[in-house]
Amino acid sequence: MTTRQRVTRKAETEEAVDTPGLRLAEHAIGLWQAAQDVGDPVVMEALRPLVVHIARSLARDVMNGVEDETAH
Repeated sequence: MTTRQRVTRKAETEEAVDTPGLRLAEHAIGLWQAAQDVGDPVVMEALRPLVVHIARSLARDVMNGVEDETAH
């Protein structure tokens, strides 16, 4: 199963959560996957800092939510 299939399957089975950060992450994943499909290493190198920054931001948001709502 590819990463794209896992992300799609997960999105289909979970409740829809529509936050700007999540939408941005979904677009970043789509850009990255398109760059992989094209196979252009220059495009992938250019996108990498953006995708990493968005992923870190999303992870920070998720961890803040976990700490605030489900801390034991």
